[in-house]
Amino acid sequence: MNSMSKMLAALALTALPAMAQDTPPATPMAPPSPATSADLTGQHVFNTDGDWIGTVTHMGHDTQGQPLAAVTIERKLGIAGTTVLFPLGSLQPREKGGYMTNLNGDQIKQLPKSNATNTP
Repeated sequence: MNSMSKMLAALALTALPAMAQDTPPATPMAPPSPATSADLTGQHVFNTDGDWIGTVTHMGHDTQGQPLAAVTIERKLGIAGTTVLFPLGSLQPREKGGYMTNLNGDQIKQLPKSNATNTP
């Protein structure tokens, strides 16, 4: 390597840190989507006692655009086979899988039913 090449190489090495400083920082990753935008179809829903009460059959929105999970009640509550519309905010992920609702049985019975005129 001749002296001119050595000088250019040395100059390039000293310029690299300055060039790196001019590079804009990487755009931070967006935070994970909130639960309110998740598709829970097929997920099991449990009450606060850990009892399985139903399965999410589909997702939708109410007339104000709030997300809903249509859950077919399969056990407990005396309304087996009924599909009710849970506000998505009332369902929280469980460590053991599925989702837990903080609503009690009476509150769940009062949720709107999914039918031909009220389907999410």
